[in-house]
Amino acid sequence: MYGPPPLAERIRQVEERLHVISALATALEDPISVLQLIVDTGDEAEAMSALQERYGFDAIQASAVTDMQFRRAIGRQRAGVIDERDHLSSQLTDLRQAVAQQQAVAAHYDARAATYDASGMHRDLAALVAEQATDLGDGLVVDVATGTGLVLRAIATRHPEARLVGVDLSPGMLAVARTALPQAQLVQADASALPVAGESVDLMTCVTALHLLAEPELAFDEWARVLRPGGRLVTATFSADTGGPARPDLPQGFARRHEEYRTPEQVRRAFRDHWFELESHTEHELQGDRLLVCVLRRVG
Repeated sequence: MYGPPPLAERIRQVEERLHVISALATALEDPISVLQLIVDTGDEAEAMSALQERYGFDAIQASAVTDMQFRRAIGRQRAGVIDERDHLSSQLTDLRQAVAQQQAVAAHYDARAATYDASGMHRDLAALVAEQATDLGDGLVVDVATGTGLVLRAIATRHPEARLVGVDLSPGMLAVARTALPQAQLVQADASALPVAGESVDLMTCVTALHLLAEPELAFDEWARVLRPGGRLVTATFSADTGGPARPDLPQGFARRHEEYRTPEQVRRAFRDHWFELESHTEHELQGDRLLVCVLRRVG
């Protein structure tokens, strides 16, 4: 597996640690009684059983309390354990919110999949982005939030030898893309955990999707991981308020962070700590929407 673990695995890891640290925090509320209970019982199995009965621990938690973890926790003092528990709880909340964002985005675009290609704005924008794919040859292109593959299709027309990878959260959108672009590798994946080797990508694109990313900072680090030094990233964002969510009749329930990517300076700031520098930008009006296309270069 390339890159960081997917959200589901990260949630599992945090939940496992929080499960143990919560038991240690409970035990540290009265460490003398807990130690006396362990000493009074004959062996570890009896101690675990007694802890489960008295404190409602499960076997994993009881084992953590009876082994060296509890003695180490006493040395750290209760405040340190409580701090870790609270940090893990906050981290878990953030991860679950990210999952909820991804699920809501996927549901919305699943519902739009059948009609998405009818948008003249999206077709015209894909062609504009494809114009940035110069000197590509048989290079590797990764389109994040590829949707129905409009950008990859436009690039394939200009560069038929290019190797194409598209990732998206929506299985419905990807189904359309597979029909339209069978030669591409199209994967349901998280933008922050790409199925691509490090420093292997020549061109990345992310078109009208930065505002939907559940974890943009992690995603930008991941894009820097897969792009070769000198490789380019092309983004397209809405530079003016679009007047409300697209297709309010379809499933919603997700955040749209347009205001973070409306100007070239905002895009530059968003990426500057992730090994990207802004090379150029252009502004366009398409079908009544004002859009900003930025070209960034992977540095280092």
